Amino acid sequence: MKALEIAEQALAVAAGDEAEVMVHSERSGLARFAASEVHQPTLIEDTIVELAVHRDGAIGVARTNRLDSLDELAQRAGAAADASSADPDRPGLAPPAEYP
Repeated sequence: MKALEIAEQALAVAAGDEAEVMVHSERSGLARFAASEVHQPTLIEDTIVELAVHRDGAIGVARTNRLDSLDELAQRAGAAADASSADPDRPGLAPPAEYP
């Protein structure tokens, strides 16, 4: 699944006045050589989703790398917002814009 699709799914399950999401997807490999032979090859594939929910002037943030639990991520971010104090000076998020 592409990062944009993951972000859209996370926003779809977020409940609040506003929400923002950041998706970081990584795929990298590393191989060490010793005595001219491959030693300790690794391949990393990981996607991290961070969701911020804004409710009644308060912000709650949660992060996961489990893409099958975006509902739980949204619940955790919402619970964090509910447990936070409101900031009366918070300007809010920028208005929605088209994806480049």
